[in-house]
Amino acid sequence: MCAQRFEFVGDVRGSGLMIGVEIVENKDSKKPAPNAATYIKETMVARHVLLAVDGPHANVVKIKPPMVFAEAEADHLIAELTQVPVLPSLPDLCWPSCSVQLRRL
Repeated sequence: MCAQRFEFVGDVRGSGLMIGVEIVENKDSKKPAPNAATYIKETMVARHVLLAVDGPHANVVKIKPPMVFAEAEADHLIAELTQVPVLPSLPDLCWPSCSVQLRRL
């Protein structure tokens, strides 16, 4: 599970196709990391994948695909997300082993 594997993922929650990935500085402090969340969103937008950032601390990356979201689009989302470059402030920012979990959601 992504939230258990990655130090920068505080929680993964959602219902149906709407998923929120809470980005934190580390699991111990659970201090919100809004700059990292924005970095992930902007990097994905540059890759033509629309995500949003929300939450009271602006540190939740929202994945909210359209109803016509098919397996090919899920594969594209995962492929692009796994290519987000590492942030110096969050060296654990790398998604590859999350792709199976995200694909199942």
